[in-house]
Amino acid sequence: MNIFTQHPYRCRLDWGRPGTQQAAERGDILIIVDTLSFSTAVATAVHHGGIIHPCAMSDDPVRLAQSIGGEVAVNRREVPEKGRFSSRLRPSSSLYQARE
Repeated sequence: MNIFTQHPYRCRLDWGRPGTQQAAERGDILIIVDTLSFSTAVATAVHHGGIIHPCAMSDDPVRLAQSIGGEVAVNRREVPEKGRFSSRLRPSSSLYQARE
């Protein structure tokens, strides 16, 4: 038995897009847990009237943003080179922005 298959268990854990695809192919119920702040930031932004457009990794986020008149969210480390939107991804920043 391969310990990584998790066959004996009803609840299985996996990671990333391949794991999601395999779970969907098995007909599993998927529960996505985002341990980072991004999902909280999205929920906060939407709550305050923001519109979030997801962009697949294979797509061009700049082209998408230009086509809808939006801004590209970038990694915090990339803000000096690529944009200013990243700092707003923190939930606390989104709440602050809504009070302005």
